[in-house]
Amino acid sequence: MSRLLFFFILFMSTAFLAKADIDDKGVQALLDGDYETAYNELMPLAERGHPRSLYNIGYMYFYGAGLEQNFNEAFKFYEQAAEKEFPMAFHQIGYYFDDGIGREVNVQEAVKWYEKAAEKGVLISHHNLGFIYETGRLTGKSDYAEAARRYKFAAEGGNADSQVNLGILYDDGLGVIQDDKEAVRLFTLAANQGFPNGMFRLALMYIHGEGVTQDDNKGLELITKAAELNLPEAQHDLGLYYADGQLGVKQDKSIAAQWYRRAAEQGYAGSQVNLGILYDNGDGVPLNDEEAFKWFTLAANQNQPLGQYYLGTMYEFGEGIAQNFEEAGSWYSTACDNSNEPSSCFRLGFLFENGSLTSDNPFLVPSLFEKAAEGGNVEAQFRLGTILYFGELNGLIDKVQAYMMFNIAAMNGHETAIENRDVMVGELTSAELEKGQSLSKQCLEKNLKDCICWDCLQSSN
Repeated sequence: MSRLLFFFILFMSTAFLAKADIDDKGVQALLDGDYETAYNELMPLAERGHPRSLYNIGYMYFYGAGLEQNFNEAFKFYEQAAEKEFPMAFHQIGYYFDDGIGREVNVQEAVKWYEKAAEKGVLISHHNLGFIYETGRLTGKSDYAEAARRYKFAAEGGNADSQVNLGILYDDGLGVIQDDKEAVRLFTLAANQGFPNGMFRLALMYIHGEGVTQDDNKGLELITKAAELNLPEAQHDLGLYYADGQLGVKQDKSIAAQWYRRAAEQGYAGSQVNLGILYDNGDGVPLNDEEAFKWFTLAANQNQPLGQYYLGTMYEFGEGIAQNFEEAGSWYSTACDNSNEPSSCFRLGFLFENGSLTSDNPFLVPSLFEKAAEGGNVEAQFRLGTILYFGELNGLIDKVQAYMMFNIAAMNGHETAIENRDVMVGELTSAELEKGQSLSKQCLEKNLKDCICWDCLQSSN
């Protein structure tokens, strides 16, 4: 699961101005959503150079709170507040450069401003710095130790995002000594603040028994709370549990579809794929190819490999859309090239093999089947065996390597491959059979990578 970078805009800034101040009435009006009063109270103070008022007028422009949204105008007020050394203004300017708001993304400039805010005690700036170091956005290489240091400062100050992110570093042993119990402690702190991602991460620790006694019921309880708080990762996993009948819940595809839909509508690609599959099969929801096509498209456009694969199948077989082999091949190719998605590699090879798509490259189909086979596609493993056995590649054969591929596919349960392998036992010499078995072992040890020696093939004539 990905961890998102959260930006919290604390317009009250009470951590820095706890005592009564001349702009309190305007700040309270802003909190109450009385934007007219807020503007009338804060703008005169901002014009007089009052730091927090400058910042909050910037906030109103930034979010369109009572004013027409205008990022450039907001930046001007943030700059003026920063000149007055207002800590949250430093943070907001860093955010502009970090997110590329009205300018090119400039991580170095963002770090400079976040550092200024962090020195003044702004917790979210420490968090954002931690995220930048963790993801390697500053130097191109992750610095987990520095990320952990930044997260720790923010986490100890109560920042729930940092508590979760630091907990994940402890869970994975990145930048810190691996410690599941510390991860649980941090996730618990975030969960106790009502933070859904903390609940979700804590749930996973209970489900897997890491740092705590394994407890599916507790895990399910926490995941359900996080899902109800609209965390898409939790909604997706809850959908999985209902789809498969896991964690003691009764299998119910219709409930699974409801949770998938909630996550899918938030753009969660995995749930978009799973919801599409349910519609494609009429499982828990009415059979609806057009609805399946819609969800697969949304996932595919997020570069989700399975979404691209299933969208390819819709185009290949004309389900929910007019049949279009070129479009099918395009989606299969994207998933195969970018993610080595094995089913996509196989289907793309099949389209070239059966003439639905054309290529002048005789090695294209075998190479696609090889990629699919490496990814665990059993049908591709079998087809490589037939290509080698029957000399389908320019009449070139190698029955020992054919045996190797049939043997591997047979080990993975392919019934025809089992039959072919057994037939070949009577065709090969004992030496050839021994070599085929040795090649099978070597191929499996290499995870099927570069198993076939295509230069070793001989003419069948």
